[in-house]
Amino acid sequence: MKNVKELIELGELVGKRLLLRPLLISDVTQRYVDWLNDPEVNQFIDIRDVKQNIDMVREYVQSYEGKNNKLLLGIFEKGKYLHIGNITISSIDWKNGAGSVGIAVGDKVYWGKGYATEALSLASDFSFSRLKLHRLEAWISANNLPSQKLFKKVGFVQEGILKDRVKFDTKYVDALIFGLVNKEA
Repeated sequence: MKNVKELIELGELVGKRLLLRPLLISDVTQRYVDWLNDPEVNQFIDIRDVKQNIDMVREYVQSYEGKNNKLLLGIFEKGKYLHIGNITISSIDWKNGAGSVGIAVGDKVYWGKGYATEALSLASDFSFSRLKLHRLEAWISANNLPSQKLFKKVGFVQEGILKDRVKFDTKYVDALIFGLVNKEA
């Protein structure tokens, strides 16, 4: 099977204020690394306990190259072409038409203004129309209220709970499973 990038022949996904495109090594800047090390930005990301550096982030971006089951998209403000966050479509199960989606808007200037909603909507539409997936899912920590609100706004539905699935410091919290099914497939 070809890699995801070849399968989808992705250029840019263009929305009203944003564009999404595969993230490149050249997109890894100190500004991007600084978001990942900001406790307010990374509080719900798996890397929250590991101080990131530019080489680690480049290695992460490179880990998506040539893969057929995952895609890392940068979220860019259209007018400025400014990198403000990322979306992953991962764990793609082509046989069953399913994948996982995650989002992080790292530039706090863009929080609370609908940019995450636009980006997640673009990625979801792309997953259904171009990747031909039937289902997207996301695991969200029960204490991550902004993500729960975002995914519900885009049409995801909470489908289940994994008790004590995520550890924050010394406390365990539930993980909520959200899903979105392509009604047209």
